[in-house]
Amino acid sequence: VSTQSTWARSATAGCSHPALLAIDAFVALYHIHPFGDCNTRLSQLLLNYVLLYHNLPPVPLLLFLDKHSLRDMQDDATKGRKGRLYDTLIGEMLNSADILNRFAHT
Repeated sequence: VSTQSTWARSATAGCSHPALLAIDAFVALYHIHPFGDCNTRLSQLLLNYVLLYHNLPPVPLLLFLDKHSLRDMQDDATKGRKGRLYDTLIGEMLNSADILNRFAHT
């Protein structure tokens, strides 16, 4: 358990906004995943858990992005090139918030 909590603290250290924390947790889980399929569903579950925990809307990534594009972005992010993944995920977060906002006001 201590190894897991140490990993969680180091993977999310320095995150100032819950959305960035969620993205970094998403990338960290992908990075340590031992299998080639990267278990995108589990990473997405963690992403959405962190978002919901901080009262932000969930992001249905696999509905909007194909799995191969997402893996490419995750690979780039694990090599320190997070820009494209951050832009994409934050864009999807804004889309989700907009959809929920429109739904709430109908």
